[in-house]
Order: sequence, then structure tokens, then C-alpha cells
Amino acid sequence: MQPPQDNNNNSYALTKFFLIPILSLLLVIAFLFVFYKLHQPYIDTSLSADNIKEYHYNTKESNQNMDIDSEINEYDPITGNLIKTIFTEGNVKEYDPITGHLVQEKFSNGYIKKYNDQQQVIKEILPNKVKIYYEYDPETQSLLRIVVNDFKTFQYDLKTGKIEKILLSDGTITEFNTEDNQFQQEISPDKTIKKLKGDIMEIIFPTGWAREYDVIKGHLLKEITPKGVVKEYRNILNQEILPNGNIRIYEDNSVKEVSSENKIITEYDINTKRIKKIIHPNGDVKEFSLYKNHLQKEILSDGTIKEYNIDNNILIKEFLPDKSIKEYDPKKGFLLKHTLPDGNVLQSIPDFDPDSHKLIKICLPDKTIIEMDAEKDLIIREITSDKTVKETIFGYEPETNKLVKIIFPNGHIKEFDPIKDYLIKEVLSNGITIDYEYDPLTDVLLKTVSSDGQIIDYQLTE
Repeated sequence: MQPPQDNNNNSYALTKFFLIPILSLLLVIAFLFVFYKLHQPYIDTSLSADNIKEYHYNTKESNQNMDIDSEINEYDPITGNLIKTIFTEGNVKEYDPITGHLVQEKFSNGYIKKYNDQQQVIKEILPNKVKIYYEYDPETQSLLRIVVNDFKTFQYDLKTGKIEKILLSDGTITEFNTEDNQFQQEISPDKTIKKLKGDIMEIIFPTGWAREYDVIKGHLLKEITPKGVVKEYRNILNQEILPNGNIRIYEDNSVKEVSSENKIITEYDINTKRIKKIIHPNGDVKEFSLYKNHLQKEILSDGTIKEYNIDNNILIKEFLPDKSIKEYDPKKGFLLKHTLPDGNVLQSIPDFDPDSHKLIKICLPDKTIIEMDAEKDLIIREITSDKTVKETIFGYEPETNKLVKIIFPNGHIKEFDPIKDYLIKEVLSNGITIDYEYDPLTDVLLKTVSSDGQIIDYQLTE
């Protein structure tokens, strides 16, 4: 009989045979468990279900993009579709999780673009925060209008796709030619209209004024006043066409107005706007004093030159075609001296009151005798060489006793203002009447209107 020692040895060997593999397996399991614990992502148990999904998605993306130099793509946790791409330079593209369409782009400089389902840009936000909105025709999907920052709208022509109008929030409307996309006209809130006609910009103001400019050189070319006066410029004002057909021509120192009816040229000083000269088609010229607008000189087509007293328009000297010269009294206008071409002189012979030494009579070279009222210093009578007597008639204001009318022996009549004493009307010996108009403040002569149709403006007006 064998001792029991052998059975014990067999049991120990069997136990050793099974125990070692089991322990080894446990060690491997323990190692794997620790390794798993060390490498599994941390999950905050306080997260909501939506946040857990986002966390799962982000973990998935981070595991798929271990290289920091590559694009980072993010996916929708439900559809698995791409919803965002982040580029290394900082630009970002965002997509619709269902359709996959691009819905927004963000650039590193702050520029943002948003898209609709048709992949058309519907909004832009510029780096300077300016917002631009795009609207499209629902049928053709053609660009219809653009709105900038809610104060500027660009409206497009559906056929050509070109800008048709720009509308500002203040009411300004700018219109374009849709064929060549060129500016056509602009209407401002105050109803001012700007129109482009070739190289000419026309501006029509609500006041009735209109102006035309050379768009290349920027020069004013023409003005049209509310009264219909047309002013033409060549860098400076060059010409005006008035409603009555008269033309004004601007020169360095003067303005010449040409009558449309009789072609009479009236010349004005460009600075004072006062009359300087009248030139008739037959060559007759009248020159005026800039001080009072009174007639100063006449140069007739036959060569006669007449000089006048600028204070009262009385003829004081004549240079005749035969080379003779006549000189007249500067106050009364009667002939004082006639110098003949051969040098001989015919003089009037005055007769003075011996006591007052005032002129009472004068005998002209043609034997005509003029009698004076010494007290009033006025001509009262004219006796011709054939003894014909012509009386001068004086009219006075009854209350003030001021002289208001003179009827001369030759039929010439003068009427005066009873307050300011200036001449207001004349009836010439040939029957033509002349009315005088003055500036009420300065008493400067402004206009004469003759019954034969001749009108003289002594002051240049619009």
C-alpha cells in the first residue's frame, strides 16, 4: 500500500496547472481594464441629452482630425451630414444638416456671407459692419434688388440683370440705362432731377432753374432761369438767350444784348450792369455815362458826333460831317458858337440885365432871338428871323409852385416829377413820347419806353 503522499502531490500539481493560467488571465483583464480607464473620454454625467450628443459628435470629430494642420469637419450627430468646416486660416463654412447646402461663410477678417436654398447670397456683413441684403425674383430667381444697411436699395432689371435703380432711405432715386448700365437720372427728395445726356449733365431744380454741365471738364455750359432766360457759358458765362429772343453775349468787360426784332445792340458794363452803349444796325452809336445812365455821346453813321451834358442830357457840342463845330449852352441848350470849316466863327450875342447881370436875351447866328426869364433862368420866347414868335409855356404845381411841365416853342414838351424834380416824360417835336423810369431808392434812370417801340434798359436785369 502506497502512502497518501502521492495523492497530495497529484492534487498540488493539478491545482498549479489550472491556477497559473487563471491568474494570468485575471492580470491581463486587469491590465486591459486599467488601460481602458486611462484612455476613454471623460463624460460629464450632468450633461443633457442634447449636450451628450454634441459631446459625442465633437469627440468623434476630434478623433478623426488628430492633425492640427488640416481642416476640421464637424458632422450632425443624427444625420451624420457635414455641418461645418473650419479652415486653418480661420475661415468657416456652415451647412444645412439635412440638405447639405451651404448656408453661411465666415471669414477671419469678419466678413460674413449667408445663402438661401438656391445657394444665392442673401446677406453680406462686411468687416466694417455694413450689411447688404439681396432679393431675388421668386419665379426667375434673377437678382431683383439689393438693400445696403436698410438705407440703400439696388433694383435690377429682370431681363438684363443690370442695375435699374438705386433707392436711398431719404427718398433719393438713381436710375440707370439697363442696356449699358450707365447713369440715366437721379431724383432727389427735394425733386431736383439730374439727367445725363451724352457728355452733358442736366440739373433741373424745383425752383424752375435748370443747368447743364460738361461732365468731362466739369464746366457749366448753360443755365435756364424760371423766366425762360437761357444763359450759355464757355468756362465763364458766354451767352444768354432770353424768352423774347434777345441774345446776350458776355465778354471780358461788357455784356452785349442783341435785340431779336431790330438787331440793336445794347452794351452794359459787366461789373455795374449799367448801360454803356447802344449800336444801331445803320451804324449809329449812343454812349452813356455810367454815373447816371444819361446820354453822353452820339456817333452817327454820317460822321456826326454829338456830345451831351451828362447831368441833363442837353446837347453841348456837335462835330458835323462838313468839319464844322457847334457849341451849345450846357444848361439851356441854345447855340453859343458855330465854328465853320474855314475857321470862321459865328457866335451868339448875349444881352444881360444891367442891374442883375443875368441873361435876358440872346441873338443866335441865324438871327433867331431867344428871350429869357431872368428870375427863373428859363427861355420864355423865341422869335425867328421872319418875326415868327414862339412862346414857351410853363406849368406849375398849384400847391408847391414847383415846375412840372415845359412846352417849348418847337412843340417839345417835358414833364417833371413834382417831388424829386427829375424828368418823367417827354413829347418830342415829331410827336414821339418817351416815358422815364427810375430806381426809387437811388433815383438812377432804369428804363425809357418810346411810343415808336424803342425800349432802353439802362440797367442789365435777369
